[in-house]
Amino acid sequence: MATVRLMKKADLPEIGRLEKECFSNPWSMREIEEAFLTPAYHCFAAEEAASSEEPARIVGYALFFSGGEEADLASIAVATEARRRGIGRELLSAVLESAKSIGVQEIFLEVREHNTGAIALYEQAGFLKVGVRKEYYENPVEDALLMRRSFTENETQRSKEC
Repeated sequence: MATVRLMKKADLPEIGRLEKECFSNPWSMREIEEAFLTPAYHCFAAEEAASSEEPARIVGYALFFSGGEEADLASIAVATEARRRGIGRELLSAVLESAKSIGVQEIFLEVREHNTGAIALYEQAGFLKVGVRKEYYENPVEDALLMRRSFTENETQRSKEC
């Protein structure tokens, strides 16, 4: 079982390792550190509890950037061996709760158009497809779906009906 919490500076090396494991075009350690130190970024880590055989370890993370009433989910990742256990859902829930609590009205994200698992997760959380960014991703080149989640009551109601 993983616990989602605010990221700590001591987590950064593990976040960097996960970034390389999960993405074909990973952020550098410098970019991760800058995001962590920037007040507009909100950084979460999913930590798996220690056992008698292994120490506690970071199995996922999420970063979002807020600017006034809008936010952007910059990155969310779960370690390969920890997938399909609800950790991504827990991280996304922490992001959405945090964003709403600071007055964000809508949050955006980009996702590879063929990442059906992530798209399903985002749709279950109330995100709607609102556009396409052509050739947004590299290695391999792929379009991104632009998705948006509104925190207004009307938008929430509409997404439940779809």
